[in-house]
Amino acid sequence: DYVEMTPAEYDAAEEQTRLEHQTNDELADAFLGRQVRVEHSATVTSVYAHLSDIAPAIVPGRTVFMRATLGEVGVSGTSAGAYDTNDGVHLHFEIWVDGRYLGEGLSIDETMRIYAALFAGRNGE
Repeated sequence: DYVEMTPAEYDAAEEQTRLEHQTNDELADAFLGRQVRVEHSATVTSVYAHLSDIAPAIVPGRTVFMRATLGEVGVSGTSAGAYDTNDGVHLHFEIWVDGRYLGEGLSIDETMRIYAALFAGRNGE
């Protein structure tokens, strides 16, 4: 079960990240908050993070079907989650291919263009 960071824990984690000039794997996972990871294949995984709740049907190892509700958007893993506000409720979404973030080294705009192209309909819609 996910346990939200306290304000002191969150502030300490941010300070550690600032001092180290990077976010280690443990803190990166904590900053994603409550999350669902979907393994599409041996090499492709999608991540849905900052969730306020995970749907009861979503359990490790169970097959997820298209259009299934994975959870509810939220602020877990963020300062708003730690400080118990709902400011900035959103879904954080990532795609990983061969263990690397699809968008690594790119701006958010460049990454969004790639994601939009991946999810465009047959006619580019």
